[in-house]
Amino acid sequence: MAADTSSEKEKAPDIRRLLSPKSIAIIGASANPASMGARALATLRRFNYAGDIYPVNPKQDQIDGLPCVASVADLPKGVDAAIIAIPQAGV
Repeated sequence: MAADTSSEKEKAPDIRRLLSPKSIAIIGASANPASMGARALATLRRFNYAGDIYPVNPKQDQIDGLPCVASVADLPKGVDAAIIAIPQAGV
């Protein structure tokens, strides 16, 4: 088995932001407790996620005390990860 060369290591994508995100957008966030968006937010809170959470919902001003943005285009630059919790047709 050959040892990794530095050029092979440079080709590997840096996935630290995905594995340990400092910010997460929930696309399709909802106040309806039965929805995937609400369950995603509840899970982040239950496990004491310490980063920034950005709910994305064009019909709500806020969800669970967090201000909503209307679209992905309204998110601040540099959000590390996103949970897509919208109906299949929207995906």
